[in-house]
Amino acid sequence: MNVPSDATAGRAAFFKIFPTIALPVLLAMIDQSIVATALPNIAAHFGAVDQIALVVSAYLVCAAIAAPIAGALGDRMGRKALLLWSLGLSMTGATIAGFAHSFEILILGRVFQGLAGGGMMTLSQALLGQAVPARQRAQYQGFVAGLGMVAATTGPGLGGLLVQAFGWSWVFFVLIPFQLLGVLIGWRLQDTSKRQNHGRFDWIGMVYLSLAIVTLLTAFSLVADAQAFAMPSAIGALILGVIMIILLIRRQRRVPAPILPMASLVKPAIWRICLTTLCHGATFVSLLTFIPLYLSVLRGMSPASVGLAMLPMTIGIGIGSTLAGLFISRSGWLGPVPALGLMIVFLNMSLFAVFAPSWTNLIILAMLGWNSLWLGTVMGSAHTISLLEAEPNELGAVAGAIQLARSVGAAIGASIIGLLLIASISLAGIGEPTLVLHQAFDEAARQSGAAGAAPIIEPYLAKVFLAIAALAGVGSLIAWTNPRRRLEP
Repeated sequence: MNVPSDATAGRAAFFKIFPTIALPVLLAMIDQSIVATALPNIAAHFGAVDQIALVVSAYLVCAAIAAPIAGALGDRMGRKALLLWSLGLSMTGATIAGFAHSFEILILGRVFQGLAGGGMMTLSQALLGQAVPARQRAQYQGFVAGLGMVAATTGPGLGGLLVQAFGWSWVFFVLIPFQLLGVLIGWRLQDTSKRQNHGRFDWIGMVYLSLAIVTLLTAFSLVADAQAFAMPSAIGALILGVIMIILLIRRQRRVPAPILPMASLVKPAIWRICLTTLCHGATFVSLLTFIPLYLSVLRGMSPASVGLAMLPMTIGIGIGSTLAGLFISRSGWLGPVPALGLMIVFLNMSLFAVFAPSWTNLIILAMLGWNSLWLGTVMGSAHTISLLEAEPNELGAVAGAIQLARSVGAAIGASIIGLLLIASISLAGIGEPTLVLHQAFDEAARQSGAAGAAPIIEPYLAKVFLAIAALAGVGSLIAWTNPRRRLEP
């Protein structure tokens, strides 16, 4: 009788679970990109231009809150059940948002979608870790990254077509059939992850966690606005957030069934990979925020051209993740992969900050693609390390912690880099920072297609890219110290 090899067993297990997790992951990833194109129409419809950022931030904050909570609940109640609940909640949110007759109702729908999105990402990773043998996990993380590449490249275009043809509501309605299909496919999954003999769910810990995330993200958002009148509120929110974190950690150490698996999180490999993931999230989202600014203001690209110019970044992430996964699964080397990837990102962005003014657009696009290849090496290996080190009954909770670290890093990193840009302009004494930036945008719009339309802010954007390089450098240094070097200990 022929006994299947580990590789064959891993492949069979992955392709058995992949149809179940593919749609939830794709829906969670495409939600933000498809809605982004509808924001101007939503703002015009509700007359809420000054509040339109809530459409994005409501989703991000709720996704960050939901990730560790869904992971912990999945470990207790069964991951399949929680994934189906998340899909149902996502359908509810899309329906509410699509039929919203007021801006407040729309935000309620986005809250539901954010909670569902955080749950779907975390539970999908946990189900993958549960089903696929350790050595093959990294290889198949590339498929998950490929879903992100599909979402990033098709979301904006699909959203634009739907808004133009049917109106902004359809960026929400179009998701519903796929959410329903996800439920039907997930229903057939056999799930063996249900835990027995667990304690009561830690509702107080959930409140502490939610308040900590909301107050800290609010604090950094207020700081990023760089308005003097907002500073007292930012300091107050920061202090409250720190207090919530202290209370949360104290409680998680005492309760029998914590939301955050403290016993796993204090393992050197896991807390280091959480910090590495935080730095990666800060680096990646900062690039997604400030590269379009650079291309439009200093390279004179139109919005459509900027969108096309960002494609090398999104495609590079997927390719990099796939290649990293193949390398890890075949060589067995794991820990050095994110360390090397972020080190090369550090070098790339340092070169970009110094030499980009003398480069052609083609060289810049090539650098963005090359840089993204190495950015793509991080998240797949991070999930693999965390799932290898976690206890089998804590896969969901640890996957949620990784997702939380990335979300918090993304929010905090973009805010800090934005504050650096504002502070650099302010200290230079060339004018009120927001006015300088608005003037740069206006000048670039008038001279669309002319490179160097607003060179006054070029040296300050160079500092931004050096700061982004520093974030990647810190993440690399932390990753090099991770004790988990190989797939097998």
